[in-house]
Amino acid sequence: MKKRLLFILFAFVYLNVNSQVLSFITDAVKEYDDNTRTSYITLEGIIPSDIIPVIEKEMLVNQDVKHFSFYDNTNRSKCMFTSVSSVDGKQIVDMINDIISENIREDKDVQPVNIVNDEVLKFHLEGIKDEMHKKQIIEILLQYGWVISADINVDNVCKLELKKGTEMPEIEKAFENLGLKISLITNR
Repeated sequence: MKKRLLFILFAFVYLNVNSQVLSFITDAVKEYDDNTRTSYITLEGIIPSDIIPVIEKEMLVNQDVKHFSFYDNTNRSKCMFTSVSSVDGKQIVDMINDIISENIREDKDVQPVNIVNDEVLKFHLEGIKDEMHKKQIIEILLQYGWVISADINVDNVCKLELKKGTEMPEIEKAFENLGLKISLITNR
């Protein structure tokens, strides 16, 4: 019994440390006359959220892959790719696993997906210059597909209404790109 429990525990830890796509389901495929195809697939396995942008960028390094993206922000297991017809879903999964392995080896501090369950979050913002800057920040935030509405009050508290399933690293990166420091306000 102890050996079985230890084996299960070891397997769980191994899978978490060595995040990988285990399999995939082809949702749709369209073939084109120019010897390319667009495929929509659903991945099954563990993909750390902070590696998703790296995967999207690195997939395009392969000259046989013309386009690649995780197209559903609420379900990061769904992706699409356009490639030459000889590239199939299995090869794409192998490429994704290679990218994950390389990046986990380079960065052992991979953070797990931190999905926002609340639809509205509030943050205290540091680095706002003036009212015009607030308006610019709101305009930029509203361009993100996961932001439904945004407002910043006189105390520099930003209220974001978000789509369910938005990942906290996405929110943090958006504010970081704006040159702002944020503190999550937990008591609303």
